[in-house]
Amino acid sequence: MGAAANATSATAVGSLRVASSPRGAAKVALALTIALLLMAGCRQRTIYHHYCATPVEGWEMIDTLTYTVDTLTQTDNYAIELGVRTSQAVGYPFQTLWIEVRQVWHTPGGALEQRCDTLACKMTNPMGDSEGQGTSMHQFCYGLDTLRLSRGTWGYLRVRHIMRRDLLPGVADVGIRIYSP
Repeated sequence: MGAAANATSATAVGSLRVASSPRGAAKVALALTIALLLMAGCRQRTIYHHYCATPVEGWEMIDTLTYTVDTLTQTDNYAIELGVRTSQAVGYPFQTLWIEVRQVWHTPGGALEQRCDTLACKMTNPMGDSEGQGTSMHQFCYGLDTLRLSRGTWGYLRVRHIMRRDLLPGVADVGIRIYSP
């Protein structure tokens, strides 16, 4: 009868005993809420993420991919990442992919900030094995510099390959991701 008068009960789950008292449930809920807030606070805030498809049979050197970034809502440091996807069906024939990334940023005051980066993207190891993630498609990510951009800034990025070969097979998609680290 003493156990029936006690408002706290416990349920055995395997070898784990779970308390089902109102106070115990509140503590568990509080701990889960704090854990979720901590995880959300540590996440990167992506403000732009877009891929453009390229003909997997051959991306032409004159085919420039353009990514337009809408007006930024806050002043912050922004990291830029280039993503490349290659196809297993049409293999990429080289170890390295040379890419040019041109950035043009229009600030609220009317100033124009421009930069041009050249990336040497390692695609395979010396044995020809892909360095990317995936099976039928291989995903690669390459970081560019972090920029301090003001609220109200907008711009575009232009990406093209600068390989000596005009028609470059195996590249399926090229993307840009901009995030606040």
